[in-house]
Amino acid sequence: MVDDDSLDAPIKAKLDDSELSDDLPKALQKVDLDLDDAPFLEDEPEETPPPAEEAGSGDAAVEQAPAKPKSKKKLFLIIGLVVLLLGGGAAAYFLFLK
Repeated sequence: MVDDDSLDAPIKAKLDDSELSDDLPKALQKVDLDLDDAPFLEDEPEETPPPAEEAGSGDAAVEQAPAKPKSKKKLFLIIGLVVLLLGGGAAAYFLFLK
């Protein structure tokens, strides 16, 4: 499976183990990370919310306008699912229980 040439290939990168000691267990040895190597460690700037606008007397009338009525598509979908569920229950009753 493994090509013998890949084992003889030159090493592309080497671990800098000059600061590591064999006296400490591996769990206690720490590695310094560069932020260039791990950009996900950088702190993300916090987004400030936009300032709230003060509502005037004219804006209050606009906000109290009636909302759009719900679409009939959702109503038809719910009715269709209920009919399908009842039909499946009736079919199961007549096929398996009678």
